[in-house]
Amino acid sequence: MKHLWRILALLAVLLMLAAPVLAEESIWEEDAASTVAVSALRAQVAASGADVDVYTTEMDGVHWLFLPSFADADELRLTLNGAKVDWTPDAEEAGVTYGQAVCEDGAEMTLCVMKSQNLRALFLFSDDPVNQGRAFIDNCERHVNETTGMMAVISPDGTVNYAGKLRQLRGRGNYTWQRQKKPYQFKLESKADLLMTGDQSECSRTWVLLAETSDGSLLRNRMSMDLALEMGIDETPFSEHVDLYYDGEYRGTYLLTEKVEVGEGRLEVSNYDEMMEIWNQSAGISDPELLEVGVGQTKYGTDFTYIKGVAEADDPSVGTFVMEMEHEGNTLSDRCFLRMEDGSVIAAKNPENPSESMMRYVSERLIEARHTLQNGGVNPDNGRTIRDDFDVDAFAKLLLLNELAHNTDSYYYSSSWFILPEGETRFRPGPAWDFDLAWRYFRKGVNEKGMGVKDLTGWHAEFYSCPEFMQAMQRAYEETLYPIVTEILLGDKQGTYLRPLWDYADEIAASRAMNDVLWDCEYYDYHIYGETPQEEVELLYQFIEERNAWLYDAVMNAQDGADAIDLWAYAGYMHVQDTLKLNACPWNHVNVAFASCTPLTEATEDEYATWALEAYLMPEEGYAFEEPSVTINGTPITGYLVEDGSALYVYAEFEDPSYRPVDYWGEDIGMFYNPDVYAQNYPEIAAQFEGDPEGLMTYFCDEGMYQDQMGNAFFRPSEVLQYNPELLGVLGTDWELYYFEFSFCGYEEGWMRKVDKHFALECVDVPE
Repeated sequence: MKHLWRILALLAVLLMLAAPVLAEESIWEEDAASTVAVSALRAQVAASGADVDVYTTEMDGVHWLFLPSFADADELRLTLNGAKVDWTPDAEEAGVTYGQAVCEDGAEMTLCVMKSQNLRALFLFSDDPVNQGRAFIDNCERHVNETTGMMAVISPDGTVNYAGKLRQLRGRGNYTWQRQKKPYQFKLESKADLLMTGDQSECSRTWVLLAETSDGSLLRNRMSMDLALEMGIDETPFSEHVDLYYDGEYRGTYLLTEKVEVGEGRLEVSNYDEMMEIWNQSAGISDPELLEVGVGQTKYGTDFTYIKGVAEADDPSVGTFVMEMEHEGNTLSDRCFLRMEDGSVIAAKNPENPSESMMRYVSERLIEARHTLQNGGVNPDNGRTIRDDFDVDAFAKLLLLNELAHNTDSYYYSSSWFILPEGETRFRPGPAWDFDLAWRYFRKGVNEKGMGVKDLTGWHAEFYSCPEFMQAMQRAYEETLYPIVTEILLGDKQGTYLRPLWDYADEIAASRAMNDVLWDCEYYDYHIYGETPQEEVELLYQFIEERNAWLYDAVMNAQDGADAIDLWAYAGYMHVQDTLKLNACPWNHVNVAFASCTPLTEATEDEYATWALEAYLMPEEGYAFEEPSVTINGTPITGYLVEDGSALYVYAEFEDPSYRPVDYWGEDIGMFYNPDVYAQNYPEIAAQFEGDPEGLMTYFCDEGMYQDQMGNAFFRPSEVLQYNPELLGVLGTDWELYYFEFSFCGYEEGWMRKVDKHFALECVDVPE
């Protein structure tokens, strides 16, 4: 009881600190759809004997009051600058109660009230709300500002689950920080189990609030991490949806989650940074951040960066290395990183300031391990096997989950880890993380109806080329993932961590209704979304069904033989004269013995070019054709077995979806702009130019190209830079230059063929 009164007393202090802030001045935000202001009109809401102040938000002259789940909407106490305000409800529709609020001086205002359900409310209070309040945190480049404050978490029944001081409050994220609804990170004064797992190891100081602005369902990250926990993927963060209130103002539906970091209940490995801190102090180095960055080179000719002058270890393997894939020019902010042979970048997260010997050790170890994958699971130089270099079963589970989710980030872009434990020489993966751009239809024609391998290049494809890895992946799918998805996520069973998809949707329905009013559905970003929350979840459910069905067929066929054959062909990364890229799904156990592709019709402004394909396919050693079925770009085609069954002849006429000419002021920009695909990639932009294709194209050329936007399904400057790092010194990150340089000379110089250099078959010359 004594402890409870301490919590309540602290909460009262928090509320008193927050109360006068917004009555003194309003914080204005400009939104594309409306004018929004934090109002001085506030409601006092009771929670466990204390009053919580919730301010209304004024949008286009209408006051909106967004109440937490624990509020009693019938017992509102409204005040304006300390004076009582009477409110009379007039009507209720779709979760909104409309009415008129009357002030003591007789002034009237329209007040709309909405109330959340099911979710806990998380309150953030700034210590200095006037000078270092939300505007101070939100309105800075790359979230460099930080402040202190207080916070409280209150359950739907009004119970105060936590109240305490914040040691740090700041923004977080890269692309997501550019959105109006900001993500945050905060550190508590002392460790706490905010998610109430009941596990003492889950207590932590550092927590993350994800805004989910790239996800129209608001469910993808939560669902994915719960699914990973259900699969037994170690160290995956726990998470929970909450209603966020910042200095008394409602800010929307957020995902409260643990941060991926080294520590108990997180990445449970030896902390190399703590070891180095002791060594540096002994060497008289107080702040390694002040030391200079050096550039070294591995024995494989690739570069890495390190910190000059930091304390060295006699044996670099004495601590655990935590390395994360990053995207140069976009997500990379680390001083120390290594460059792989394909130009991709992997940053040092722990130790954060490694010495030269440390970075050389982990860089060469990672390159050697990748050579093992690229040679089918046995390193050609040292004889090490895939199990010597990787925790195969752990990687199989994680890559399998990311394959099902069609997570474009996974082991290609960012948020993917390689952990090398102390004293070991094999890598294990990190946790499941960052799924807001997963579980969706992406790039029409390449992932139509949930089909197709996520990544035909890079780490995923290289793992798939190793038979031992595929066997582990098949076991994990058949024994673990398939029953979990079909019985729980798509079914009606309750798992230990995972629930049916519609349970998640129902749980946040009232909260997301408030969220959508505040943000005017400011989520619609890269991909196709439903027009309503219901339709959005229906599309998500449909994608999971289709993707799971495709994966089942792919995994079972990969296990049984070489009969399901997926071919993908396009004049790749555009219109390279008389060439066509052809590759087979890496799971098919098929080699392309011969292929010729002949152009039939040229591309026009309205139609893609068509091609005729003739190819002979042969099963890999140990496999045989029995009743083969073949698709090209997802469309079934006819195949004929030769008499002895040793090869399969296929013929098809098909469209090449990579290029149509597009005229822009006399220039053909079709190599990097397709109006239909651009509208699909950015529906919120397309909506502004409905019926005005010229306006949409002008927007792309004037705005989109500077923002690294995908004008079609294939070309993106930042991806070009990732695989052609030498361009950084020539073009920098002036994204507009990449589009036109590619048109003028880049495709002839093979920019895009570098991206695709791991394809099963490179460009096939058309016979004379």
